[in-house]
Amino acid sequence: MNIKKTEITHREQQVLKAVVEDYILNHVPIGSNVLKQKHAFDCSSATLRNAMASLEKKNLMMHTYTSSGRVPTDVGYRYYVDHLMQQ
Repeated sequence: MNIKKTEITHREQQVLKAVVEDYILNHVPIGSNVLKQKHAFDCSSATLRNAMASLEKKNLMMHTYTSSGRVPTDVGYRYYVDHLMQQ
């Protein structure tokens, strides 16, 4: 599955980039509260959860189990390398 840069919003790109980079460093699923604290997003945790849910529907992230944070999928890593890594 190849996702074009225009198929996800700017906020979703920011969220995906932050999740991938945090997951690479810590190997721990990332939740919206942690994301907001570590990256100073100018939106609520609920807005971040919605962006993460949208990325999950697009197969860029997944839950490792129901109540966990999210982790990048192989497609998410590929999108990061192709579009976000140099930003």
